[in-house]
Amino acid sequence: MIWRDAVKKVGFGHVILVVAVLAVLGMFAVWLSDRGKGGVPAPAIGDLARCLQDRGVRMYGTEWCSHCQKQKKAFGESFSMIDYVECTDSGNPMRMSAECERAGITGFPTWQFSLGNLVPGEMSFSELAAKAGCPWGEMGDPDSFVVSSPPVGPDTEGTD
Repeated sequence: MIWRDAVKKVGFGHVILVVAVLAVLGMFAVWLSDRGKGGVPAPAIGDLARCLQDRGVRMYGTEWCSHCQKQKKAFGESFSMIDYVECTDSGNPMRMSAECERAGITGFPTWQFSLGNLVPGEMSFSELAAKAGCPWGEMGDPDSFVVSSPPVGPDTEGTD
């Protein structure tokens, strides 16, 4: 009864319009759920993470580093594929782990590419792909949400 009264009151055309708008909004929500941060499709981020893994790329960072957290968040669930080394010493959080000291890490995050080439600072997806030799699709400006930042650590100006 309520449905019939509503249709009579507002008109059948208006009801159809509302249903169509809701359908479009639903499709838009489904489309958004398949995209990562900044409009980059989640599968593309996963493909990049897999390629970085295959190429032996490693990220050194710490839990307290905000730039490291932003880098991890950019990858979303795909970050689990990244070879990540936590540089905080588990016995003393004020010290750097022995592995990171041996690697020559001086700031966070630091990315290690082939031949031990270290690149400190937050990197965009396109920068990571280019440095590692991974393909990266033509998606307009897929890196607009990743802001390149200086590394944070003992040899840098700022701290987190």
